[in-house]
Amino acid sequence: MVRQQLVVPDITVERIPGWCLSFVDVALGTPLMSDTAQIAYDYEIDADNVTAGTNAPAGVWSVGFAKTEGYPMIGHVWFYAPDGHIEDSNGTFANYAAMNDAVGGVLSHPAWSNHVDGINLWIEV
Repeated sequence: MVRQQLVVPDITVERIPGWCLSFVDVALGTPLMSDTAQIAYDYEIDADNVTAGTNAPAGVWSVGFAKTEGYPMIGHVWFYAPDGHIEDSNGTFANYAAMNDAVGGVLSHPAWSNHVDGINLWIEV
């Protein structure tokens, strides 16, 4: 199975800690912006576009999602880079564990997708 990247995020856009969905949506130029990362996550779950875990496919940009413990309606969203590192509104991280540590360990139920807020990042051809 070959994946074809359709949209490459512009990770040079401004990063503001706490504004993860804004970082992702602006980096992708999305036509639609959900109110929170959790709403975007729930929408992609309902559309059957989410895979549980932190093993996003290598070689393409994907979106990561997680629930935020203590803040159930907020959620968190980030990019998995083609080499597996993470680009997030809080910075660049080697992996999910490092990012979760940086945000105080409040993330749970990680998942990944090739969709967010009306954008399809890649397709299988």
